[in-house]
Amino acid sequence: MPAIAEKAKSIGDAIREQLLAALNQREQIHKSQSDAVVETMASGGQVSLEQRLNWFTDLENLRRELEKLLASCKEESTKLEPQILEDMALANMKRANVNGLTVFPKTDFYCNKATGVSAEKMAEILEACGYGDLVAENYSAASLKSRVKEKLGELGPNDDPQQKLAEVLPPALAEVLKVGTVTRLSTQAS
Repeated sequence: MPAIAEKAKSIGDAIREQLLAALNQREQIHKSQSDAVVETMASGGQVSLEQRLNWFTDLENLRRELEKLLASCKEESTKLEPQILEDMALANMKRANVNGLTVFPKTDFYCNKATGVSAEKMAEILEACGYGDLVAENYSAASLKSRVKEKLGELGPNDDPQQKLAEVLPPALAEVLKVGTVTRLSTQAS
């Protein structure tokens, strides 16, 4: 097994063990706390503030541990993503079914105002270029993205979105926009 595959398996196993331990801990907390609450209520008593606080703080501590684990998972998967995207492209692979998930590259379009352009200036330019319907007090970034994407049409793999933008929008508007695409790995249940 190549070294990188061994390392990935080792990291995956360690994360999986941490997650299983956290889930087991959650189940134990829930069972012990809920048993105490049910027992108290069954005997005609009320659940005390102390019981509620214990249950709450146990759950809060578990939530914090899971968030740390999730951050670790995200960090590791972010490190793997560029190489997987490159390998899939080289293999001309559109998707892979692994461990109950379908993994596939997904390309997202972005459209932002250029660095240094204020929202007010952007609104002025939009109005001057005939896109005043996108402007309220400021402007709607989501509506602008949608409109620009519509104007650009389908982008081919070799198309330069910024260059094509200059062809389909008024120059004053094209100059204050930064557009492009970003490809990420995406997953869905198989």
